[in-house]
Amino acid sequence: MRPTVINCILFSFLGNDILKKTSFESENLYLEGCHENLTIRSRIVIFVLNYCKTDNDIFRVFLCDPSVNKTTSTSPTPLCILNELKCERLKSEDIPDVVLQSKLPAILSSDRLLCSVGLCIVLRKIVRQSHNKSPERNLIALLGHQQSCLRGFAEGSSWTKYCEIELPADVDQCFHNKNIPTSILKFEKCLSLPVRISNRKKHQRILKKSMSDRKLKEEELKGATGVSLSASTSVDSKGNSSCSEMAGDILKHGAINCSPKPSKKPKVISEPEIDINSDSSISDNTSKPYTTGISKKQCTTSKPVSEEFLPQLEHIFAEGINMSLIDLVVFPCVHLILHQAVQSNQMTLFWRIPLVLTWYRRMWDVKEVKNSAKACKMTMVTPMSKVIKSPSNHEEMEVELDAPNTEGTGMKEAKPVSKRGMRMGIQRKAATLLETLNDKELVLKFVKHPSSSIKILWDQLQPQVHPAYGDVPGERSQRKCQQIENIVAAVKMIAKAGDYVVDFCSGGGHLGIVLAAVLPDCHIILVESKEVSIIKGLNRVKELELKNVTFYLGNIDYYHGKFDIGVSLHACGVATDMVITRCIQNDASFVSSPCCYGAVRDTHVITYPRSKRLREKPLCFEDYRILAHAAEHTTWDFDSDAAKQAKSCMACIDSDRLFYSMEHGYQVWMTTMEPFTCTPKNNLLIGVNKNRADKLHI
Repeated sequence: MRPTVINCILFSFLGNDILKKTSFESENLYLEGCHENLTIRSRIVIFVLNYCKTDNDIFRVFLCDPSVNKTTSTSPTPLCILNELKCERLKSEDIPDVVLQSKLPAILSSDRLLCSVGLCIVLRKIVRQSHNKSPERNLIALLGHQQSCLRGFAEGSSWTKYCEIELPADVDQCFHNKNIPTSILKFEKCLSLPVRISNRKKHQRILKKSMSDRKLKEEELKGATGVSLSASTSVDSKGNSSCSEMAGDILKHGAINCSPKPSKKPKVISEPEIDINSDSSISDNTSKPYTTGISKKQCTTSKPVSEEFLPQLEHIFAEGINMSLIDLVVFPCVHLILHQAVQSNQMTLFWRIPLVLTWYRRMWDVKEVKNSAKACKMTMVTPMSKVIKSPSNHEEMEVELDAPNTEGTGMKEAKPVSKRGMRMGIQRKAATLLETLNDKELVLKFVKHPSSSIKILWDQLQPQVHPAYGDVPGERSQRKCQQIENIVAAVKMIAKAGDYVVDFCSGGGHLGIVLAAVLPDCHIILVESKEVSIIKGLNRVKELELKNVTFYLGNIDYYHGKFDIGVSLHACGVATDMVITRCIQNDASFVSSPCCYGAVRDTHVITYPRSKRLREKPLCFEDYRILAHAAEHTTWDFDSDAAKQAKSCMACIDSDRLFYSMEHGYQVWMTTMEPFTCTPKNNLLIGVNKNRADKLHI
């Protein structure tokens, strides 16, 4: 079934203004499974719900029949049971269409205009909504520095990929085989890496000052009483200091607590306090996330110290010294893996992950985590009395983990190499590769645009349709209009009445809104990952009162609905290949203008070269990357040698994409936008499935 209303999939939070405008009306949260057989992702969501103490005033919880997503498996061991949240069980026929077309878990707003889809997206939404309901708990701190925790999508963020794909998959597999999950070994390696956090040196300076103060107090006490401070400080069975005088001054493993006094009128959302090694912190009745707080005065008064003399920070939590949403995702997964290891007597696992075990016990010391675990009927796994260090002769870990603290909104625009020597080297290598590929006829020829009438009569359309209405400046808006005209002209030749056209990576809706205006008999679906952009497009659609538009704010892979034509205008790097792949999977035609060739790289869903034709030839991935980087050396001087070579390199990469489409039965064309000066990235790729091959005559 296809949607008939405007729907928006909420992906990321990008500003406090949006937070303040969020309604407290109850929203619908859809999870996969039932009480007896919840999926891994559903269990994670319920654990976070319990941590945030979310009630039915914020979310109504629905457990959906597993047949909604038949590809998602479940684990046989019950973990999470809804505590104070009331839940209802739905059959497939009772689930709204927009949810059926989405990847669970999903959140649908009360007006059915916003739907959050995907594990990380849903968790961020839960944290924000819970924070709005109870701002005094400062749950927003779980989203970390600039609220970027798990904001990126899996193709652009190693942490999102780990939490959303790798870890849940390994948890599921641990119930079916006895191999040590790779993801938990990656987490062990992550905890052993140096801490990479914002303002790292400030934290180190405060830690050094705290250590100096502690040493001074210890000497003063020893001189006065003959007893050292460490001797008078009680330590519990877990090695945590309970001395009230020292609690909050210094933490084990390099984390410190120097929290400033709360301001009466804070200008920004402040980070809450942390003190996980102090009994006073654990027994505190507040339910704030555990993070460190550093006052501005403490940071500015510290004298500059050479970095080599600063103490090193060690991991207390996944991303460093502050607990984040990542810890709440990893905790129930690690618990399940450890529980299964004990049940199956896989004690080898515990010799391999001493840092993970230390982190696991530390998480249990956090009051709110412990309460959430109890609500989910979890009991701490204690295979041994203390963490056993790995023996010197144990098998060396041979797992790779991307930079664990690299977070972002996804693909970043590729930039040409700036160093002249390196740039010239790439151009020389690219020239040799181009000669080889052309000799072997591995580059398609450019053809003229299939439409004889590209121009759009903008004056006959409502002003909100024009890109200038979407905050595109004057001269750029003219070029944007020309780019849109080329894609719209090709789509009009392929489309039939009743078609569903998806504008992937739609941005502010410049292309999709024009398509909706000129193709009123077709339904246009806009998929975008940036909330600010999609809101602009949504507002324009409401002003135009268009009834044939659907908005999805989320990852390309999270739209599971059927469609007939896919389009994209300057989708960055891998995104273009994801668009073409989604079209091929749906047997849909495509019209795509690529961008950011230098950003192409292998991911968990896309590998290069794309086509068998180039893979069977002597073209390795490094050569492919050289061509991709050389394609970024475009310039507005279209007659220059650099621009001509960049155009040829673009043709090589795009030929590989079209060869891949041909291998799946598509008829393809590679053309240049008219006029070619509308953009340096002016290639236009057209692929038509066999059912509509007669639509184009080139």
